[in-house]
Amino acid sequence: MKEFGVGKTYWMRSVCDYNCIWYCMVVTRTEKSVTLKIEGDRTVVRCKVTEWDDSEHCSPLGKYSMAPVLSAENERNKMREEIKEILMRRDGMSEMEALKKIAAAKDQFQEYLIEDDIDSADYICEEFFGLEPDYIFELM
Repeated sequence: MKEFGVGKTYWMRSVCDYNCIWYCMVVTRTEKSVTLKIEGDRTVVRCKVTEWDDSEHCSPLGKYSMAPVLSAENERNKMREEIKEILMRRDGMSEMEALKKIAAAKDQFQEYLIEDDIDSADYICEEFFGLEPDYIFELM
């Protein structure tokens, strides 16, 4: 059984918008509930843990027809490879080369935000790495 762990961060996607992802860190837990800190939000929420498909689940934003569900299967560091790992594997870069390219992308991302060029900021991962927008969180 895959269980929520204290101090670990998990992700969930919006049913309506694939690009909308929430990250939730488990602050505390009991046998039947977890207390979560949702990234970007000041509040913490407590929700009941249910079990199905050999994994724990909960609904931190409430229970309604299109509500996202948080699963212990979706641990943040297991969502995907990091940008650095992809650049090293796919492009044959050294770790230092990959880190320099990521630093340049972070700088450009900040410039786009300062200039209020949100469209360019949204596509920074494609521009620098040829990756989908999901990776933008690593540049924040």
